[in-house]
Order: sequence, then C-alpha cells, then structure tokens
Amino acid sequence: MSDEEDKKPKVIFDTTVVMQATISPKGAAGEAIRMMDEGKIDVYMTNQIRAEYEKTLRESAKYAQTTDKPQDQQRLRNVTPEFVSAQLQRFDEKANRLVNPPQAVEYERDREDEPVLNLNERIRADFIVSGDKDLQALNENRDWKEWYPDTWVIPPQVLEREVARWHEREAAKERSQPHQADHQPDHHRDHEPER
Repeated sequence: MSDEEDKKPKVIFDTTVVMQATISPKGAAGEAIRMMDEGKIDVYMTNQIRAEYEKTLRESAKYAQTTDKPQDQQRLRNVTPEFVSAQLQRFDEKANRLVNPPQAVEYERDREDEPVLNLNERIRADFIVSGDKDLQALNENRDWKEWYPDTWVIPPQVLEREVARWHEREAAKERSQPHQADHQPDHHRDHEPER
C-alpha cells in the first residue's frame, strides 16, 4: 500500500463530541469516534485536551450516580465510571497525544475553545469536529480562512461524508501532479534556484 493510500485526514474532537459519544454511543458522535477506532482518521489531542475530556466525563459520571432527577438518570444512563474509563482508554490507545503547544491563538468569543484552536495552529487539522456554534462560526470568518484555508469545523453528523470527500480531493491532487518518472532532472543544464 502506498503512502498516499495510507494517508488519512487529521482530526481534532472537542470535548462536547466526546461527551455526546459517551451519552449516546450509537449516535452521530459515537459513530464519529468509531472512525478513529477503525483507523479511518488520525486523531490528535494535547495533554490539556485529554485532561478536559477526563474532567468532563468523570464529573458527569459522578453526577449520574448521585442525581435524583429521573430525566437526567435516563439521559446519563451510559455514563458510568467503567464506561468513562473505557472511553478515555480508546483515546490513549488510538489518538496522537502531544504536549501543550504555546498559546498562539486567542478566541475571545469562547476562551474554552482555545486549547483546540492552539492545537490546530500546530497540526493544521483537516477537521475540527464540534457541535459548538462558536467554533463552527469560524468557517465564515475571513481571517480564519486566510490562516487555515484547509481546516473546517464540522458537526459529527457529517464527518464520514466529509472524510470521503477529503479522500476524493487528495486523489484528484495526486492525479493532477506529474509523475516523477516524467520529470527527471536535466543534468545537462544549469538551473536557477526557485524563488
């Protein structure tokens, strides 16, 4: 299998998606994270984002065990300490974990989104998967698209479709590039350095 065939889109999951996947494993967020398990995407997180996953999930599991509200008991029935540990282990085993990058991006609209945006500054993700409307609004921000033209913030419901489109675009790029064999260096000419 070639490097091109092995290539996968780089993805960041925000905490809301991980939480949704824990509440409803068979829902859209759960299916999105399953793509990580199946090796269809390269997922990235930082130590800070991993800690946020754990804090949110464990606090939710504790609440689920102590609440006396029937609607919350039903909604959070899957959020047990055991399942939370299993979810976190999935990310520990499958995701690329990086040290926290320097604070390069400030996002006054929602400071809690800054860890995701600073990770994106480092890796230039293809997709940030989030149900957060503040993050999704970046797709319409002219400055954002100038800096990150290939990064899109999408909800988990469309990740599978967008990954398929990403592969189509990558294949089209590959087809449009001249084959190396057709462009061997000409050793009989002096070449000006590219500017």
